[in-house]
Amino acid sequence: MPLLELQKLTKYFGGLRAVNELDLSIEKGQIVGLIGPNGAGKTTAFNIITGKFRPTSGKVIFKGKDITGLNLHTIAGLGLARSFQQTFLFSEMTVLDNILVGFHLKSKIGFWNALVSTSSTRHLQGQLVEKATEIIQFLGLEHVKYELARNLPHGYQRLLGIGIALATEPELLLMDEPSTGMNPEETEHLLGKIKEINKKGLTIFLVAHNVRLIMNVCERVIVLNFGSKIAEGTPEEICTNSEVINAYLGSGYASRC
Repeated sequence: MPLLELQKLTKYFGGLRAVNELDLSIEKGQIVGLIGPNGAGKTTAFNIITGKFRPTSGKVIFKGKDITGLNLHTIAGLGLARSFQQTFLFSEMTVLDNILVGFHLKSKIGFWNALVSTSSTRHLQGQLVEKATEIIQFLGLEHVKYELARNLPHGYQRLLGIGIALATEPELLLMDEPSTGMNPEETEHLLGKIKEINKKGLTIFLVAHNVRLIMNVCERVIVLNFGSKIAEGTPEEICTNSEVINAYLGSGYASRC
């Protein structure tokens, strides 16, 4: 049984068809990439999967359960998390506190309950701080652990956004343009972390315009154009697909794959 399955997923905005009868499946443990030109429907598909948009028709199946139209919080509680194209952080909170917010989505105490000091909440809060510190160290952010999020360089902010998503302890992580605004060194660091996250058992569904990132980290790539799937296969198959070259990669595709 696939971990995630989209069945004839379709979304219209007025008369504009953003996603057209999209079928795809992702098995547990995979890293799958979703690419295509601007306006191809990639982010819209992510917004439907995570509950931000309701589809016009079709279904989203996660772990065998129909989650179509459920709200974001409920979907996150089921084990599906997302890092956003536009970095979403609590800018006036520290790196550590940002990660702790992610943990409170799944912990037995809510964020506001954590402000009430009891022996049980203090014990659980201590456990969460330890786990948050592990994520911070894993991402290479330990030296800015107590820095306010708004003061971080852009690359660190992108990593922190991923850290918040990891703190919800998901089974499937959707990553929307994680390398946006990163320099080559930061992108290389991110690529390594994505592979490490996957080796820890987390399934990843990834949207990125950085073709090199997609082709180096994904075992399977899906290509959208005008809301429709035009190709699916290994990175090697996608790089040599004439329709994909014409619609997206361009004549210089070889140097980008």
